[in-house]
Amino acid sequence: MEKDVSFFEKGYSYFYDLTKERKFLGLVDKMINNEIIKALLSYYGDVLNENEVNNYATCLLRRILCPVFKNSIARGIRGFFRKT
Repeated sequence: MEKDVSFFEKGYSYFYDLTKERKFLGLVDKMINNEIIKALLSYYGDVLNENEVNNYATCLLRRILCPVFKNSIARGIRGFFRKT
């Protein structure tokens, strides 16, 4: 994620808020594909099918963006900036 982008400065607290801006949705998609999917495949690659994991990413994105679950951005990106 770009460090000059602040979800919090725009008043966004939850991932479902990001549906208001296409740029932020792209960052969420990038997080899923570059962080979560890679981690799953590197850890469980011997038992997981890559195509199934990629299909799971679509379901995961829907779940993250669902307002019912109130997935907070702070929780979702914790530790990310330490890695970059």
